[in-house]
Amino acid sequence: MSNLKDMPVFIQAGRKDNTVPAFLQFVQEKFYKNFGSNVKLDKADYDHVVPTINDDCQEGSDAYYDFKTCGLDAAGNMLRHVLPNLKKNSQAVVARDSDWKG
Repeated sequence: MSNLKDMPVFIQAGRKDNTVPAFLQFVQEKFYKNFGSNVKLDKADYDHVVPTINDDCQEGSDAYYDFKTCGLDAAGNMLRHVLPNLKKNSQAVVARDSDWKG
């Protein structure tokens, strides 16, 4: 498990989640910290959803993939932690590498 040392790990926990109780994410956090990972645990008062920064607070149409809880940018928080060297300009586009196998 030496490959986990210093690796960024992002864990999301909804304190009101009855599908995947938050204590399971707290156990995950301990597991990764035990191996020296750089762990960020985002926890807030939401249920089994994908929290978004969306201002209109509308729930997703698919009950399995429920997007709500306005004001929490879970995807952005994860990307900033796991990929900290991304360019600040979210509109920047890089040319596609067509030789990705090479």
